[in-house]
Amino acid sequence: SSTDKMYPEIIGNEVRHNTSDGIRCHYRYNHTMQPVLKYNIVHENEGNGIYCQATRVDAISHNEVYLNGGQGIYCSTGTAGEVVNNAIYDNGSRGLYYYAGNSAAEIIHNDIHNNGGEGIRCDTAGVTKLNYNNIYGHTDYYELYNASSYAVDARYNWWGAGPTAEMDAGGNPKNIAAIYDIYD
Repeated sequence: SSTDKMYPEIIGNEVRHNTSDGIRCHYRYNHTMQPVLKYNIVHENEGNGIYCQATRVDAISHNEVYLNGGQGIYCSTGTAGEVVNNAIYDNGSRGLYYYAGNSAAEIIHNDIHNNGGEGIRCDTAGVTKLNYNNIYGHTDYYELYNASSYAVDARYNWWGAGPTAEMDAGGNPKNIAAIYDIYD
């Protein structure tokens, strides 16, 4: 049998008030899908804001994802792409879940705050770059939960006042309460 290849571009939409996920990209067996999701406003859906299960995600960028009942962005891929310049806030569950079975992810320049669960949960097969993000306001949950056996390069992020004060106090390495990693 042949393998179908799909390269959908979902760009410049407002998606709201669905009884399930706002945007849902889901590949089927024996298909290759590499979606690009850019410049969308996704809000007030009962499920996840963006649900993407694909062979590879080329880019999830410049989206505003808020007030969804589930996770802001749920992404499960074989090969990771980039999550860049998104605003992900006030969702019912975690802000961003990223699973990449064959590689690491790049999560850069996002504003992820005040979601109902963790800010970010990473489970990747490599060192994820998590840089230049604002990740804060996930009370009673971790700002970052690293579910991978690999490290996360989490430099140059703003974590909110409490975690930043912990980072600035004393020597390194240390266990930061808002970050779940090898020290937990």
